[in-house]
Amino acid sequence: MRGDLAKQAAKVYENIQHILDELGATWDHVVRTTIYTTQPHESETIAKVKHSFLDGVPSHAETMIGVESLAAPELLIEVEAIVVL
Repeated sequence: MRGDLAKQAAKVYENIQHILDELGATWDHVVRTTIYTTQPHESETIAKVKHSFLDGVPSHAETMIGVESLAAPELLIEVEAIVVL
């Protein structure tokens, strides 16, 4: 997974899916996401992974922010999701 944006993005969205499941929520409850990435030029890769999890749910508000680095040097993406129950 190190250095592979698609795999890291899939893991991030999988983690969000697990949290939604724990809350008894779905992607319909997500009203906003903020994506932090060291590779903003790869936005299509991130979007493709994201849409594979949304399963037809209309997109929510979203901001992508290009950053120089994240909490650990090997991380390429971090996603913050706001959920309204």
